[in-house]
Amino acid sequence: MLLPLTGSWKNDVIAFITIIYSWETYIKVRQYKKICNAKIPKQLEEYVDEEKLEKTKAYQKDNYIFSFITDALDLIETILMFELNLLPYLWDLAEKVLLKFGYNSEYEILQSLIFIGLFKIINDIINLPQDLYHTFVIEARHGFNNTTLKLYIIDEIKTNLLLIAFGGPLISLFLKIIQWTGDKFYFYVWIFMAVVQLLLLIIYPNFIQPLFNKFTPLEEGELKSKIEAIAASVNYPLKKLFVVDNSKRSGHSNAYLFGLGKNKRIVLYDTLLKQVNDEEICSILEIEKENNNNSNNKLTIKFE
Repeated sequence: MLLPLTGSWKNDVIAFITIIYSWETYIKVRQYKKICNAKIPKQLEEYVDEEKLEKTKAYQKDNYIFSFITDALDLIETILMFELNLLPYLWDLAEKVLLKFGYNSEYEILQSLIFIGLFKIINDIINLPQDLYHTFVIEARHGFNNTTLKLYIIDEIKTNLLLIAFGGPLISLFLKIIQWTGDKFYFYVWIFMAVVQLLLLIIYPNFIQPLFNKFTPLEEGELKSKIEAIAASVNYPLKKLFVVDNSKRSGHSNAYLFGLGKNKRIVLYDTLLKQVNDEEICSILEIEKENNNNSNNKLTIKFE
């Protein structure tokens, strides 16, 4: 049986969480005020018009207000979770599920997986209205949302199936390492997590991302030649250049670099190609000249 936090321990945890929430909210409020009072710098007046600034401010303000509300709800949810002893209840419920299927509490890893699954189901149900509102109201209000309800549901199904297929075995191995190594588990867990992260750098872009988006090689032409020249100028071993169909979900634009060793790639969102010209795309990638020297391998740019 998982014992609930009691007395001062529970109060200390709730107090700590509340302090963190208060500090983060204070910082966000300061930033929100800065956004409300933002004006175009004189140096950028010929490049950014007032209408575009107001649209950007409106989008950022909506997101901050949404964040204020969801953060407060998350705090309330967390406090209730401790006050109602939800975690011990779910742990005991997981044990009952085990017994129902003929297992006992000695199957601690299996019980842990059931516990995590139950917690995730509850968390997903609570967060679903927030996610739907942000996607289909806030993003749509500002012209960024292209996601249909059907696509949203399909994405959720794929995500959860992947979590079951990969998350279950990884969590099981993680817990098994702790059982095997005893008091020195932290060192072996650190090695395990490092290996997993390296594997994900290979698995995610090659096998998981294509389940959600279509990656098309960038057509031969002036833009491709310029990007290859930029990569060569900083000794970036560029192997492939892709365009991803982000427009089926969002109007936001990104460009990012990824890869290991001599197998590096650059991905451009199709929305980026529609919103800026070739010279501007090259200027964006030029920023990576300095970042590349610091071993950064990913660049993300979002246009509001």
